[in-house]
Amino acid sequence: MSANKDILDHRGKDYTQHQDHIKDPPSWLLDNLAEASKNAKKIYLVYLSFIAYCVLTVANTTDRQLILNSTTRLPIVNIDISINGFF
Repeated sequence: MSANKDILDHRGKDYTQHQDHIKDPPSWLLDNLAEASKNAKKIYLVYLSFIAYCVLTVANTTDRQLILNSTTRLPIVNIDISINGFF
């Protein structure tokens, strides 16, 4: 057995002889997976941005605001909202 060509599976048998019947996936499937990955990446980045904005808002809210049920200011847009509306 040559080290470059023969790959052994977990039982010590030659793994390369079993790969002859495996075919490459169709190109349309790979294209659809690539497009879905792009969309998922965009959605994930929007989701992470939203979570970061919420964390920033929570970090800027004081205990006094929570106890008195007053308003809190949203960062970046500078809008006052009710604590009940956000939390």
